[in-house]
Amino acid sequence: MDNKIGIDIGYGFTKTYNADGGRIFPTAVTKVVPLVTFSDLKPAFVNNEKFLVGENALREGKGLIDTRTTTFLRSNAWLAVLGYAFSQNSYDLEPDNDVVIVLGIPPGEYSRTASEEISRSIKESVILYDNRRYVFAGSTIHVIPQGAGIFFSYMKDNQDDFRNNVAVIDIGHYTVDMLFFSGGKYIEGATRSSQIGISLILDNICRAFYRKYRLTIRHKDAYKLVTQGKIIILGEPYCIDDMSDIVSPYASQISSLIHGFFENLPNRPEIGIIGGGGVTSLRGFVKLKYKLQIVNDPVMANAIGYWHYARGIER
Repeated sequence: MDNKIGIDIGYGFTKTYNADGGRIFPTAVTKVVPLVTFSDLKPAFVNNEKFLVGENALREGKGLIDTRTTTFLRSNAWLAVLGYAFSQNSYDLEPDNDVVIVLGIPPGEYSRTASEEISRSIKESVILYDNRRYVFAGSTIHVIPQGAGIFFSYMKDNQDDFRNNVAVIDIGHYTVDMLFFSGGKYIEGATRSSQIGISLILDNICRAFYRKYRLTIRHKDAYKLVTQGKIIILGEPYCIDDMSDIVSPYASQISSLIHGFFENLPNRPEIGIIGGGGVTSLRGFVKLKYKLQIVNDPVMANAIGYWHYARGIER
């Protein structure tokens, strides 16, 4: 059994990837767990604290923990998301199974010290979910910058580019992260992040939808509107006619951000690659003077890259 896994705990969604493929669920977590419910709720227990995670947390809709704060990382709530990710993959953490876990954290919070501290806190934790006990003491854990997974995902099929100067753009739910690799090495000082992810666009789409129809929708519905052009509610199609007017101003800001990043890099990039959940929403709206290659499966690219890293793609 391949007991290697890549886990991308994003601000909006968590993605996992292993030999069985990829999975995705909302990075939603709450400590509000109803005592009685008609639905089959399965709480996660982390170091004796109880949480609901993913769609269960969203359905309850109460006390959702803000995943954008710096205190979320390494907290028991963050570990609950991690445990839920393992449960979705029916993962076996027995110490004799050569378990390798690769996680990403926001580039602005990454350092070797932070990586070691997060790895240590995971190994010291116990997570219970759906009658399974997850103990990480015997696991090999790597913590690398989010966005680096996009780099490794791209390099799996383009190994001749590994030593080139490579700029990576990761358009996420709440942030746009920009990274630089030279000679196969991550250049920490070149990293840039901005809180201008696609959630801003999705918020405006939700507001525009309410103004037009007096109906409230969630981000996942807004995402369908911008990528598919319509959503179905009770058998009826709904659309937004002025989508370009909503998306274009933000797309222009992101274009300017990327241009500034490229122009201030220590070395001129030979290759530019782009991934993240926001790529599909912005396709056709972002106008750049630089050529960027979209990685295969941009939404899952970080998790896929982490898995390849776990399997030894690093040189």
